[in-house]
Amino acid sequence: MAMVEAIVYNKQQQTRTTTHKTSEDTSNEPAPKRHRTGAATNLKYVWFAWYAQEPRMWKSTDSATKQERSTGKLCTAFLKLFLREGFTLDKKSPQYRDTVLALGAAAEKELLVFLATHNVRTRGAQNVHIALCQLHKEDHLNNHIRHY
Repeated sequence: MAMVEAIVYNKQQQTRTTTHKTSEDTSNEPAPKRHRTGAATNLKYVWFAWYAQEPRMWKSTDSATKQERSTGKLCTAFLKLFLREGFTLDKKSPQYRDTVLALGAAAEKELLVFLATHNVRTRGAQNVHIALCQLHKEDHLNNHIRHY
């Protein structure tokens, strides 16, 4: 009986020390770093930034915004393909900014419908750009390019 009690006592002591050690180990370890992501940029806002935002995006020479400029330029070019009737902008019009935003929203709507037919669910500018480049390589944009 004394041996059984000793075994049980030792097991209880071992579990206490192991649980105590694991709690110390986890508290000393730094938390894993999370990948930080920002909110997805709507395509109509990229369109608006390209055509109506002051200072003009394409005039910037800041190297920190180089990727943003490149993505904006390419997304705007892809969005133009989805305006079937084309578009004209009068910079002197008092409704210029409203017109730009409305055209961007219409182009975004058509583009997202096109992406949905190809089972692409992305909505952010960078991811849409990547998806459209892939679809262009697969010749899915040829009809839109010919129509433009």
